[in-house]
Amino acid sequence: MIEEKDVDKKVKLYELIEKGYQENEKAVKIPQGKDILIKYCHSYYNGQGIKQIDQEIFDRFFLYYLPKIRLNLSKDKVRHMLKDIANVLELIEKNYPCNLTQMYKNSYKSYADDTLRIIDLRKQLMKNTNTPIISWDPLIIDFAYYTQNNKTKKWIPRKEIYEQGYYELIDRFANEYFIFKKPYAPSGVKIRLEKDTAKLLKQNDVLHMRIKRKTFTTTWEIIELKGCYLSQVDKYIKNTNG
Repeated sequence: MIEEKDVDKKVKLYELIEKGYQENEKAVKIPQGKDILIKYCHSYYNGQGIKQIDQEIFDRFFLYYLPKIRLNLSKDKVRHMLKDIANVLELIEKNYPCNLTQMYKNSYKSYADDTLRIIDLRKQLMKNTNTPIISWDPLIIDFAYYTQNNKTKKWIPRKEIYEQGYYELIDRFANEYFIFKKPYAPSGVKIRLEKDTAKLLKQNDVLHMRIKRKTFTTTWEIIELKGCYLSQVDKYIKNTNG
């Protein structure tokens, strides 16, 4: 049992999460959630005690961390995982004077639906770029494609221009062409996307990607997708390199 007296020992959130999942083991539908949440806390809140946690921990989780990692789970499983987390936090709060549940609910209400959309967008984009992934849940990789793709990466044509970074969707036209723009860049880049991908995009979505275009052409192609984010992610990526 998680005991309230442990709060005085500056107990870490990841320690409580570990205990919470253990006590709620039979009710947990997606056990991967424990490792994901614990790894997140280790990465960004390793030195903070439970009383030092504020709203940003869950805002960052939804806006930056979940879209950043490669979740090999279906949309329904991700939603179940998020509900598991809510249940574990409620269990922790029963024994601790903290406000984790309300903070999590605030972030969930604000970002969960769009975060799930962004995760789907990333998977769809990766199907249409240089990726060997055939299926995400279960994860199936085309190793023949993977091997061939790695061979072609060794040769870079001189008549192509390459860029990379974080690009925000600022406009669209003709149903399949989209204009993305880097922060402070004088102009944007035009990218053509498949219809199944286009329907998942919303204005101001941010794609972290490598792109290329042939000399004397104006349309760019995504050659590597590194991440998809909501527009509110700006404060979490502003200090990262493209």
